[in-house]
Amino acid sequence: MQKLLSLPPNLVSAFYELENVDRTKWFCTSDPVGMKLGSGGGTTWLLREWQKERDRKYLAEERIPTEKCIPTEKSLPAEKRILLHAGGQSRRLPGYAPSGKILTPIPVFRWARGQKLGQNLLSLQLPLYEKIMERAPERLRTLIASGDVYIRAEKPLQEIPDADVVCYGLWVDPLLATHHGVFVSDRNQPESLDFMLQKPSLEELENLSKTHLFLMDIGIWLLSDRAVDLLMKRSQKADGALDVDTPYSDLKYYDLYADFGLSLGNHPRIEDEELNSLSVAILPLPGGEFYHYGTSRELLSSTVTLQNKVYDQRQIMHRKLKPNPAIFVQNAEVHLPLTPKNDSLWIENSFVGASWRLGARQIITGVPKNDWRLTIPDGICIDIVPLADQRWAVRPYGFDDTFKGDIRDEKTLFLGMSFSEWLVERELSVEDITGRKEDLQAAAIFPVVEDKEQMGTVLRWMVSEPGLTEGKAVWLESRRLSADEISAQADLRLLYAQRESFCKGNWEVLARNHAKSVFYQLDLMDVAGEFHKFGHELILFCIPYPIIVVQILTAPIDVNTLHSRMVCFYQIFVFTTQADPPERTVAVIKELGSHNIFDITRPDKSVFFINTIIGDFFYSGIVYGFHERVSIIKEISSAGYQFLDDLEMTVQRYVYQVTEFLRRFVKKACAFLESQSGWAVSTFVNGVTGGLIG
Repeated sequence: MQKLLSLPPNLVSAFYELENVDRTKWFCTSDPVGMKLGSGGGTTWLLREWQKERDRKYLAEERIPTEKCIPTEKSLPAEKRILLHAGGQSRRLPGYAPSGKILTPIPVFRWARGQKLGQNLLSLQLPLYEKIMERAPERLRTLIASGDVYIRAEKPLQEIPDADVVCYGLWVDPLLATHHGVFVSDRNQPESLDFMLQKPSLEELENLSKTHLFLMDIGIWLLSDRAVDLLMKRSQKADGALDVDTPYSDLKYYDLYADFGLSLGNHPRIEDEELNSLSVAILPLPGGEFYHYGTSRELLSSTVTLQNKVYDQRQIMHRKLKPNPAIFVQNAEVHLPLTPKNDSLWIENSFVGASWRLGARQIITGVPKNDWRLTIPDGICIDIVPLADQRWAVRPYGFDDTFKGDIRDEKTLFLGMSFSEWLVERELSVEDITGRKEDLQAAAIFPVVEDKEQMGTVLRWMVSEPGLTEGKAVWLESRRLSADEISAQADLRLLYAQRESFCKGNWEVLARNHAKSVFYQLDLMDVAGEFHKFGHELILFCIPYPIIVVQILTAPIDVNTLHSRMVCFYQIFVFTTQADPPERTVAVIKELGSHNIFDITRPDKSVFFINTIIGDFFYSGIVYGFHERVSIIKEISSAGYQFLDDLEMTVQRYVYQVTEFLRRFVKKACAFLESQSGWAVSTFVNGVTGGLIG
């Protein structure tokens, strides 16, 4: 299944490396710079560029003439594909404009199991789309979705009809529906689209409710090859290409929802004989949830809603209570206490020193390590973007800034106030601003600095100390960039490198404070890979008395229990600094079931078995005194073993395990019954006790 992404231009070349994806399964490009194609035209462009790339690979051609680049229903590959539109300027979420909103890091859900510390919007949204495509009829080969949303389905997907177009929707409050597209169906035929509306009024919905049902469009559309072919034709100019040397000159603005969508249904709003003839099915997403990440405010509100979806404390493993539920800190160092007053605070990929003063409604991104004394007023956000040659762009902005409007217009806002007012406070004029003045997004107002001292000084002047002459001097003497130029010139590899540096430190803190963190509810295969990547000391199992230390396999493994029992790993990973006798650290596997033997396999490894022995109920190493199993993992073979050797050892292992378990259990029966505090955990793997050591 192919994944096709439309991304910001500067991200395209770095995406494969930054996200570590397979180029044979992923393709990304950007819309032509300076041309608005809409979601329909953008879909056409994305498919054409993908086809050209495939042609270059398979036909080894340097360049394909324009007339051969326009794929038809016959020329598009037969494999299924997921298209994600994730380009755009991200005016209302500037903090993630350079890397694209689709790569916004999303905190681990406090109630979830098996998530990843490095997860982002893309990794969260993709599994649902893949499930839909796996269930879709063969001729529905194209799924189109938006990159700035996260959609969940808590119930199994229903059967997908074999129609030309299938759209998913949600039952929502009518007021919310007025801000989105709406699928309208006759009450007698709820599965069939009657017509589609874009942002209808409440009055319009009320009148329709007597005879119709409506679902909010959540942007998940499945198209047959015929529907894709017609969409692409409607995205092209009637008179063809104006310039044969410009590959997009034959395209026009065409919107998937406002143009194509309004032409669908039994009673479409736009007459188009070919489009009107397409069969359309509407499906409510079972147990569906819709979270939008299009603005700074939605970044916080959607994340808060997700985190607070579950209040049942039995489902929340960690014991950390935040001073305010709307505080989120990821990939960061924060050296000051956060309080209930820090409402709607997002700190990511940043260093916040002890001399900072934070408020509410703030997003802090990209800030390198510093020793600033900085006070940030409520509603002010900070974004630092690395550029080439060890320079940074300094971008403060307002929590609700939209980066639209003429800078000479009193209604144009910057840092939560009129841009004209901001200039007056700092004794500047419009003439001091370079770049285009008719659009704040294109106005060069953000200074480029060479060191962190300049960075802190100019920030103070821009956000809270308009009379700071040193800050004004830095601003006047610096080269300045617009928001568009920052996105175009950002060094995304440096941005990711700083995030990884902060993340490396966070892993250590999370492990040390496991009882108050999400450490043990993460995807542990991913955890092992992250520790290996960051070069931490070996992750160890530590079993005290006798002290037996066995190295954990750092490569990914699959874990399954007999009868498909769920396994929750608890307190598995410890650092070597913790693995010493005085601490009596114990590696505990908390099994939700009655079995004590697990299969652990990898494609290039033979089978391993974990033999567990019931521990003392009051043993100090057992977390919270619960009745647990304490386990040792021992790798008994390498990829070089042949099948017969593996089979022989597997058979031997069963014999040894059974006999040794009985012998050890009898030997330790007294210690077990008397609840001796120094009771030894006895483990025998593959019949060679000495092999466990070292």
